[in-house]
Amino acid sequence: MRLTPLLLLLLAPNLALAWSPNGVRLTGAPFAQTVPRVIGDGAGGAFVGWGDQRDYFNGTPIGRTDCYLQRVTVAGQIAPGWPLDGLPVATGPGHQSPGDMIPDGSGGLLIVFRDTRLDVGDLYLQRITAAGTVTPGWPVTGVPIGVGPGEQAVPVLVTDGAGGAFVSWQDGLDLPDTRARYTHVLGSGEIAPGWPS
Repeated sequence: MRLTPLLLLLLAPNLALAWSPNGVRLTGAPFAQTVPRVIGDGAGGAFVGWGDQRDYFNGTPIGRTDCYLQRVTVAGQIAPGWPLDGLPVATGPGHQSPGDMIPDGSGGLLIVFRDTRLDVGDLYLQRITAAGTVTPGWPVTGVPIGVGPGEQAVPVLVTDGAGGAFVSWQDGLDLPDTRARYTHVLGSGEIAPGWPS
């Protein structure tokens, strides 16, 4: 039997009513949350990433952001086990903001973020499990992707089908010219053998 959209709504009335008309609150942290990114979680919910300025109230300079994630279920609730104020992905010195995100094929996701911990902006990749933890074997500060002089920006991710990703980005080393770069990170968090580091 084929289920029509109307029949699906009738079978799950409580699911439709669980969502707040004003949206789901992803965090109660103070100050600004900016630059949201969102992808499906493969189970009817979503992963949402954003830049977060909550540490401004702890004496850090205004405008400095950290990268956070949250998982929302199909019912419009924060996923069990995920921190109510969001999962910190990158909170080190400098400015961290989310870039592209893709599913990892195991219920989690890969997220690339821009980070100014060393200079004007480098790129790092992190893999997060469905339960809201860094994937075992991955560095907690992320895998360095585009790290070097000049600004690394505009990252794009494509899954490799095995828990890793192909990453492309714009390299500003030779300004005013920019160069396109490309690499392959395995599901284990290592640069694929034979690829330049």
